[in-house]
Amino acid sequence: LGVGVLEKKNAALLSLRFTCLWSVSAAQIRYSIAEEVKEGTAVGNTAKDLGLEKNSLKVRKYRIGSGGTDSLFHV
Repeated sequence: LGVGVLEKKNAALLSLRFTCLWSVSAAQIRYSIAEEVKEGTAVGNTAKDLGLEKNSLKVRKYRIGSGGTDSLFHV
C-alpha cells in the first residue's frame, strides 16, 4: 500500500475513534416543570439520571451554568 492510502486509513480510524468517544462522553437530559411551581422546587437528580456516582462529580468538575439571557441552565 502507498503512503497516501495509509494516511487516509489512519485518518478514517482516528475519526471513527473520536466519534465513538464523543458519543460516550456527551449526554443530555431534559426536565419539564409547570410555570406555577414554587421557587426552589427540586426538579431532578441529574447525577442519578446520568448514571453517575455522587462522589465522582467533583473529580469530573461537574457544574451548572446559566445559558445565555434566558432562564435555562446547562450542566
